[in-house]
Amino acid sequence: MLKWPFLLSMMVITGCGGFKLWNSKTTVQKREIASLSMQQLLQEETQSFSAEIDEKLLSIHSYYVIAQDNLIQFDDAIPGTTLEELYLQGPYLRLVASRTQMDEIHDELKDLWQYLHKNKDPKINILEERIREFSMLSVMATLSMEHLASTINLTLREVTVPSKAEIKKEYEEQDRRKEFQIYEQNIEHLSHLMKLKIRSSGIHFAPHEGKTGNITGQEFPSKVWAITFDDGPDSKVSPLVVNKLKEKNLKATFFQLGQKVEKDPKTAKLIRDAGMEIASHSYSHKLLTTVGGLTLEKEIKAATANMEKNLNIDIKYFRLPYGIGITTPNVRQQIADSNLIHVVYNIDTLDWLAQTPDMIVKRAKAMMKKTPRDSGILLFHDTNLRTVQASLELMNHVSGDGRRVCTVGEIVTQMNEGVETVCPKF
Repeated sequence: MLKWPFLLSMMVITGCGGFKLWNSKTTVQKREIASLSMQQLLQEETQSFSAEIDEKLLSIHSYYVIAQDNLIQFDDAIPGTTLEELYLQGPYLRLVASRTQMDEIHDELKDLWQYLHKNKDPKINILEERIREFSMLSVMATLSMEHLASTINLTLREVTVPSKAEIKKEYEEQDRRKEFQIYEQNIEHLSHLMKLKIRSSGIHFAPHEGKTGNITGQEFPSKVWAITFDDGPDSKVSPLVVNKLKEKNLKATFFQLGQKVEKDPKTAKLIRDAGMEIASHSYSHKLLTTVGGLTLEKEIKAATANMEKNLNIDIKYFRLPYGIGITTPNVRQQIADSNLIHVVYNIDTLDWLAQTPDMIVKRAKAMMKKTPRDSGILLFHDTNLRTVQASLELMNHVSGDGRRVCTVGEIVTQMNEGVETVCPKF
């Protein structure tokens, strides 16, 4: 059990633990408030600044505990549930909702760190120290700080992934707290809003704001699979993934962030030069259903144009951050107007959450068995080392028993052309 009575006494849930609203005007107002809040934070005295950081770290951790508990529920539901039902049920929606909230606070703290670093502000030492100290409270606390620490190049201690029993125990301890229950209510509400925006889809082949512009993998021919990686490029992880693909003589589709391509074109070009397909995952991984028109254009159209220029390639496919926005007209219209086809997935490995590679592989195989034709799109993230081993094992799996692996683009092109055997095995 974590012991932070002084932290809990200072929490204001609506400050950084509230749920997102789906109204763009409200979102713009929230951003203005957030910007003002950041300015005020920078003006705080040392003690107050530390307390504010602790509050934000506690918010991340609370959402992380909720996510880990729902990962257990998701895995437990796999045996008796269809794929379509899995993605519409509470555990998966709450997982996605938790990630959107964690990412929002991650981004805020990352921006703060970058500002302090650029201006040589001594408060950067306080920020880093608070993260380190928070991460030492428990194994789960260390794991909840994992992503934030990696984005600001902060090294934390190495820990093992907790067992189901340990996760459940911590969740039960936290659930006794009134403040934690408010976080749960936020996630429940946000996941309900997400469910209202999800619809099933049919066969899709071309850029369009309707059904023909949205690929799920469910429409792929028997035994045909595409392996995809989101959120890169990452200078440490992406080359390792590419090497494993080359060892297995496989090609994959990498949905990259424009912001990361700008910062690390070398790794992006390494992926390109290895013969992999590069697609867009937006500029900075914002929840696109909550942004205004200019930001939406930057995240989709401008980001794609910049990636094409930096990498000297044509990009044909786009994946929405968090998979949210498929039924949002202005978002889908912007994707179509950018001459892009939207690509989802039917197998989400959920590898972004700390766990052992074996857990990721077991989950993916169980879900693959539920596909109608043993075919579809696998979703990984080339941003953490556990994915390297897990994806290698699944590369072996999708290469056996008559299965074939191609990039999304190869499969869609061949389906459009009506070839007799899509993704032939050479």
